[in-house]
Amino acid sequence: MSHAAVKYGKLIVLGSNGAEDRTKSHFHLCERPTANGWKPSAGHMGVNQSVSMGDQHRVTYTTPVTTIVVAYCRDKHTDMFQIGRLWPGTESQIDFPVTDTVAQSDGRSLISRFACRIICQRSPPHKAHIYAAGFDSSNNIFLGLDAVKWETDDGQMDGLTTNGVRVKRPSGAWREISVRGHAFAPREHHGDRGIRVDGYEPQELMDGSLIDLGGVTLLWRTAEGLANWGLTDSLELYKH
Repeated sequence: MSHAAVKYGKLIVLGSNGAEDRTKSHFHLCERPTANGWKPSAGHMGVNQSVSMGDQHRVTYTTPVTTIVVAYCRDKHTDMFQIGRLWPGTESQIDFPVTDTVAQSDGRSLISRFACRIICQRSPPHKAHIYAAGFDSSNNIFLGLDAVKWETDDGQMDGLTTNGVRVKRPSGAWREISVRGHAFAPREHHGDRGIRVDGYEPQELMDGSLIDLGGVTLLWRTAEGLANWGLTDSLELYKH
């Protein structure tokens, strides 16, 4: 007898999610039949030659002098869910397609095609963490020359997406989340990064966390929060 899938939580669009049939105002995150999480492999490699990665996921950082690829390996303990801008052909890579709440005058969207990914632990307490950028159809996250990127103190690569992923916990400040899940103060200039914020994990989504993807804002509700509170109760947290 199969067991009921664990419910991790729910994302709710604050505003409109467009008029397309493929868009929804909310999205439930539930346990996958088989774990599909990915995590960084140890180390990274610079590539100036042809390297076959197969179906392995990876993050590609392009700098003026080289290209660095960070390989990701499967994580049997987590499930991955991806959020991104609605566009033709997104069904297979994006679990929750979203559109701009307010249309831009120039017709361009402020939401990245592969905006972010949420990684949920399959074991209790089923914590959910958010990371900037999502994997495309070739299992790659690509940070081009214009994206903000850097080498961390421990020799790893990290970066921010063009449009950015910002998270605000109830009673907390807005923080920008990097590809590796680190937190920074919101950047003042497009080509810079804010000051690193240490001491807590804003990439861990708490009940009532807000996620700003540039053109749309999402509300995260945990399964426990949904069982005990209503939507109005969560919004009350942001009136103070």
